[in-house]
Amino acid sequence: MSHLKEDRRVIKTKHSIKEAFITLLETQPIESITVQSITSKAMINRSTFYSHYPDVYALQQEIEDTFIQDIEILLSPPYTSLEEKSKIEETPIYKIFQYMNENRRITFLLFKEASNSGFILRLAQRLRNTAIMNIPANEKEQLPALFQNYTSSFLVYGIVGIMHRWVLEGGTTTPEEITHISLMLAKEHQ
Repeated sequence: MSHLKEDRRVIKTKHSIKEAFITLLETQPIESITVQSITSKAMINRSTFYSHYPDVYALQQEIEDTFIQDIEILLSPPYTSLEEKSKIEETPIYKIFQYMNENRRITFLLFKEASNSGFILRLAQRLRNTAIMNIPANEKEQLPALFQNYTSSFLVYGIVGIMHRWVLEGGTTTPEEITHISLMLAKEHQ
């Protein structure tokens, strides 16, 4: 019982720290955010912050990693080819854009700060690895490994570029519209 309370406290504290950090990140660059400003906004003391994170950049890294892991889950099997999808909403690309749309606040901040943290490159690399792992066995056998590597890089970096463009344009295109555009481009270059 005491272990569960501790887990809840830790979860609540980490959530407060992340919310404070995200709120600060909305108004200032990460270089200007201090542990002191986070702890003041989260109403915790510095030692509590340091019991969870060594510095502000480790906190940012955890938030980025969580976002990337959530996107990877959306790409996970069961995988079916684009032709087998009966509705656009069933595609992994749609699920990614829907997730980004539902999590606009963090999505926009991560992509805004991306040039400083290498977030976009890490996102693309992890998604590329996930995409390669999820290629159906019958399709893997038909394509040489070199072709699989270049094709997956081309498609994943293209999708990540579209994700970045969507954010830069304020996310005004609906997940359905941006998925349709992405799928048209992906089919054209398969």
